Amino acid sequence: MLRSLHCAVTLSNRRLYSLISHPNGKNIIRKLLLHPSFDPIRRHLPEDIATVDPYSLSQNVIESLNKLRIPREDAAMVHNIMIENLSDLDYGVATIHSNNLRDLDLKPSLAAIKKIIKNNPGRVQSSWELFTQYKASTENVPDELMEVVLEKIIKFDKAEEVDGKENLTCQDLVRCLYIINHFSSSYDVSSNLIESILIYTIDNGIPNVLPSVLKYKIPLSFFDKYVNEMTPYQIWELYNFYPLDNIVADSLVLHKCVTVLGENEMVQPTEEQNVIINKLEEEVDLVKSQCHDNWNFEFPNEDARKTETAFKKLFLEIQKKDIDKKDFELALKLLRITGAFKGKISLFFELYHEYLLKFKNNEDDLMFEAFLTLCCQGYKSGNEKMLQYAEAFVREDLDGKLESKIQSVLIVANAKTNIDLSLKIYNCNIAKAKREKDNCTDLADSDLLTESLILAFLSKNDADFARVIFDGALGEKLISGPTAAKRIKNLLAQYGEALETKESQKVMQSKIEHYMESI
Repeated sequence: MLRSLHCAVTLSNRRLYSLISHPNGKNIIRKLLLHPSFDPIRRHLPEDIATVDPYSLSQNVIESLNKLRIPREDAAMVHNIMIENLSDLDYGVATIHSNNLRDLDLKPSLAAIKKIIKNNPGRVQSSWELFTQYKASTENVPDELMEVVLEKIIKFDKAEEVDGKENLTCQDLVRCLYIINHFSSSYDVSSNLIESILIYTIDNGIPNVLPSVLKYKIPLSFFDKYVNEMTPYQIWELYNFYPLDNIVADSLVLHKCVTVLGENEMVQPTEEQNVIINKLEEEVDLVKSQCHDNWNFEFPNEDARKTETAFKKLFLEIQKKDIDKKDFELALKLLRITGAFKGKISLFFELYHEYLLKFKNNEDDLMFEAFLTLCCQGYKSGNEKMLQYAEAFVREDLDGKLESKIQSVLIVANAKTNIDLSLKIYNCNIAKAKREKDNCTDLADSDLLTESLILAFLSKNDADFARVIFDGALGEKLISGPTAAKRIKNLLAQYGEALETKESQKVMQSKIEHYMESI
């Protein structure tokens, strides 16, 4: 074994375990002393040796081995047996017998090194450092040892816990990835360890990791409780890994995939995620250096993230299996994506008529999607005729909530071609708009109408009148509370930032499009 490994074990002589904390300690020692490797020295040990603590036992065993000049290989067997059986009780045992193996110029057995790393407190050297030193001394590291190291990284060395460490780091993640990428293809690693890596990856929005981890037979259903926390990039990775049959069979994952692939022409890492990617690359280089390995962690190219083909494939599979005909929420989602987002009017109305026949009790919601599609595309193209057609899908006896959404959409949709009409729609509806806040959004109908009108005037670069509207709404108590006020203030602030770059109109028009697409 390498000298540095022995030094680490020697210096880490603090007792982490004792017979008091291990009620079976005495039984373990009695059983250990019956091992054939103790035959040459057994009668030279004290009569009460089975009742002493592990540290005292080690001292007596070493004294007998030295006194009787037991052959080197036989002595090594005793040292390894002591480490393998007693390290859980007292880490000092690993210290003592590792030193003796070093003096014999021999390495600990696989079982012994597993115990050394498993019980290593990590104060002098981390378990990862012990692993890299062991790896440098052997051609092949057994899978079972790598799993011990993986568990120590995920669950932390004792010293890390004492120092207050609570979460994995990017460095830990890359080390985990290195290990799982070096398991034999047939090795069945603990699913709990793999799931811990996945949870950390999801919680921190880390890109480019899932494909390396998912190959360990993680069922798609594992992601059901995490799918809403996953980034678009991670959903893209999930979609590309699992067979399409699995995706469409899992309703929660299917809905998320439809949303991400349908609403985004391309899925790209955010600036924050790019920082993470750079950090991952740095850690990969460091691990390669530490492990003297050419391991390569691949990052996908730009073209791999385009969603058009993937969405078409998913859409056709949904249609083929009539999944949308049995799931109204999915049907609405497909209408929104096809119409408002993608502007495929012919396909939209083909779906619209199919869904009208299938979901006869949901006519109002379906008609709203038709109205919204025409408004959204009419705004994007500056087509007033399309905006007029949209109103044909508005019934007079709609419920208040839907009516408010319709008026809000009409206010912003007409902003590009007829801002006076936007103001007229607001004035005709604000008096009768409900002031009670929705429990989910914390916004009232009057908030939505006012925010829409302010956004409409900001898109015309009329910030002065937008502020007059805001001040007037506050004075007339048309703003229901802090949530609505904060949203409008943020909108005004974003306009101010865009104005500095001379892109205020473009930014606000983009916000109107997003407002309609996501309402």
